[in-house]
Amino acid sequence: MRIRVNTATHRAVLAWDNTQTKLSELLGIIHKLGYKAAPFEADKQEENYYRQMKQYLYRLGIAGLATMQVMMLAVACIWKCLVISSQSLSIISESSV
Repeated sequence: MRIRVNTATHRAVLAWDNTQTKLSELLGIIHKLGYKAAPFEADKQEENYYRQMKQYLYRLGIAGLATMQVMMLAVACIWKCLVISSQSLSIISESSV
């Protein structure tokens, strides 16, 4: 029996001798390990890929919107600090004269 696992593609290739080990036994062991075994279907794989890419794009858009809101708050705080600093400097300079 041989098994080759590619974690990048989420695929495993399994080769076994049917006279020594039954497929049902192997599937049971895989299931006990917490994995789901299914034959490879290229169409389903491609569909899952495009669905996942669409989900990533959606998440990127939401992250971009959230980032813009945070930046707006940060800029407002910076401007407020600059205004306070300039007012403080003018008060200090007037009092020292």
